[in-house]
Amino acid sequence: MNLSAEYRSHHLHLDGRVVNISQGGAFFRSDMLDQSGAPVRVLIALPERHEPLELAGDVAWIKAGDGGAGMGIRFRNLALVDRILLANFMINRMYA
Repeated sequence: MNLSAEYRSHHLHLDGRVVNISQGGAFFRSDMLDQSGAPVRVLIALPERHEPLELAGDVAWIKAGDGGAGMGIRFRNLALVDRILLANFMINRMYA
């Protein structure tokens, strides 16, 4: 998976890529890293939507180093409609 995304926290505002996503969270690939536990918003461009999906979460873990640095984001308080959009996206990817 390789989706355009924005990362927004109190300390950082980044354009980047989400390379792994589930209903529980996502991995935002970036060489610039935030603090573990930081509250964030991730705006993800899903191919079938005109507007990005905006999801709230926290930085659950950080991966530093070459060729794959980024942050694991744990989503919190996802609205039912957002859960359904993510589920439909994942199902469509499985059968594409």
